[in-house]
Amino acid sequence: MSSDPVRRLAERMQELRKEDAQALAKMTELGARRREIAAEMAKLDETAGVLRELVPGGWLQFVDDDAPLPYGDLKSKTVPQGVVTILRQRGEPATTREILDILIKSGKVADKQTSHINLLNVLKKNSKLFTRIGPTWGLTEWELVVARNGHLPLEGRT
Repeated sequence: MSSDPVRRLAERMQELRKEDAQALAKMTELGARRREIAAEMAKLDETAGVLRELVPGGWLQFVDDDAPLPYGDLKSKTVPQGVVTILRQRGEPATTREILDILIKSGKVADKQTSHINLLNVLKKNSKLFTRIGPTWGLTEWELVVARNGHLPLEGRT
């Protein structure tokens, strides 16, 4: 009877040693992956450093979390006015997600489950301002410019 608890103890110790060895192997693998990620991030940081010198201020807002947005104070505008500002400054159409990300980052709209649908409704409701251009949204006024010039206006681009 006394050998049964000893046997269970020995079996459990073997199980734990095996599990520990597997966990150590996983940690080693994760450590190697973290080093790979860190090396790639270092390369990307170098590239971003070069881009910061070449790209006008604010355009790297998705690279630099603390970089100011180049769209001014979107909080004081209505959502349609903010979207017009964003599209004019970009100088090209944008997806609903891209527009929403900027509005959220500027603090104009909250990041909620319904934010994407709400923005889509604003864009559709304001057809005098916004038009679908493939999978993106642009300014309705651009349709005339494209028809006349064959390309979008260059304002907002540098």
